[in-house]
Amino acid sequence: MAMVLAAMGYLACAGAQRLDEIKVDQSRGAARPILIASGGSWSEYSVAGPARQIRIYLAHDDQPKPIVFLLQGSGCGPSFTVDGHGTYHSTSLFQDVVAAASRRVHFAVVEKPGVAPLKFDAAMNQEEKVGAFELAGFRCSQEFLRKRDQNRARR
Repeated sequence: MAMVLAAMGYLACAGAQRLDEIKVDQSRGAARPILIASGGSWSEYSVAGPARQIRIYLAHDDQPKPIVFLLQGSGCGPSFTVDGHGTYHSTSLFQDVVAAASRRVHFAVVEKPGVAPLKFDAAMNQEEKVGAFELAGFRCSQEFLRKRDQNRARR
């Protein structure tokens, strides 16, 4: 986890440099951009952990600030949805706090193994999106279930 925190700290506190000017170290443990936010506030990164690729979502700008980690529950519901335009939307109860406090702090979410953002087709209506989101919380991936069971066995 220290590698993840170091990589995230580097990305979030890169000083006044623009994100497109930051040279990202592609070695193990460095965060690799997956999708940089254009319309929304969240960007997705990937970090090579000791046992798996770790997905990290950051709401940040180029200014050095503290990082607040938003922790999710124990289920397999996605932390984000992605609309038809590719914009990430948090499913957290704290999404209003992120918008209000983003001038003072950066926000980070570390995704659970086997959980990915839920992508909505541009043609989906609100009812279809709600139904897809509710189903996603019950249709856990095999990777998620395996990791959950490993963690339970260690207790």
